[in-house]
Amino acid sequence: MRLRKKTDINLRNSIIFTLSFLILCVCVYVVRGFCYSKNYILEKASYYFFDESYFLAARYFEKALNLRTLDLDVDVYRDYAKSLFNLENYDLAIKYFKLVAELDPFDFENFYTLGNALYIKANNTGDKNTFLQACKYLKTAISLNPNSEKLYLLIGLCYRKCALYNEARLFYNKALMSQKFSKAGFYNLIGNTYRQEGLNQNALEYYERAKYSDPYFFIAYYNMGDMYFYFKDFEQALFYYKRSVEINKEFVAGYIKIADMYYKNNDFENSKNWALEALKINPNNSKINYILGMSLLSLDQKEESLKYLRYAANWGDCEAALSLKTFF
Repeated sequence: MRLRKKTDINLRNSIIFTLSFLILCVCVYVVRGFCYSKNYILEKASYYFFDESYFLAARYFEKALNLRTLDLDVDVYRDYAKSLFNLENYDLAIKYFKLVAELDPFDFENFYTLGNALYIKANNTGDKNTFLQACKYLKTAISLNPNSEKLYLLIGLCYRKCALYNEARLFYNKALMSQKFSKAGFYNLIGNTYRQEGLNQNALEYYERAKYSDPYFFIAYYNMGDMYFYFKDFEQALFYYKRSVEINKEFVAGYIKIADMYYKNNDFENSKNWALEALKINPNNSKINYILGMSLLSLDQKEESLKYLRYAANWGDCEAALSLKTFF
């Protein structure tokens, strides 16, 4: 009897000990496994993110978020948002960019990134309200760092997309007052806003300011050429187009305008020569090939002309395709 009782006590103690040990093992396994899982997932997410494998990065960041831990660093949310942005999942990216801005409200880059994401989304949808949302966050970014040129460039672009040209000029002028950025660049942008409004005389005035601010700012000369062409002062237009390519010899758009002006003025030899210069820089440009083909056709070099017109047509130039049907 005593032996049986002792055996029962030993059995009970053995069962209790075994169960306690098993429970302890399970707890250790769960805790270690949880920590390993979290660290492993974040390491994989970071690896794929820096490897620019954004689809895989987003999947692992999402897994990390689903662990519902409270100690995730703000960089995790930021990199997750950037991964989503690169995958063009703009709505979800914006959600997490907003969270990043809330968690780290003193870094202007967070508000710039959010504004840029909203701008890209609005550019795809054409939604004016989304452009204006971008402006709201970009204003916050400027208040945090008034010395970042990209903020003024983007907010101006957002307002111009909404046809709010006065607001765009307001921020371009603020940038000019800072004395830290390219004066020529912002004068040129102000000129562009007036041009978009159809106020071409005002536009010309600001392009001239850009030119005087930086005599080597070739875009200003090109834009002045456009304005004089609009005013039908073709001699001045040609002068400024030529000046733009003198400063930047790789500026294909300038060569195209010059060649086209000569062609329309029936000066086919000059048109051919300027088109050939442009072709050295960009042989695949359909507009250059079209102008060169038509210039050669007008100079009775029909066989040579056919080569360039065919090439332009193959690159999608409708005028070249029509010329082939008409003259060949």
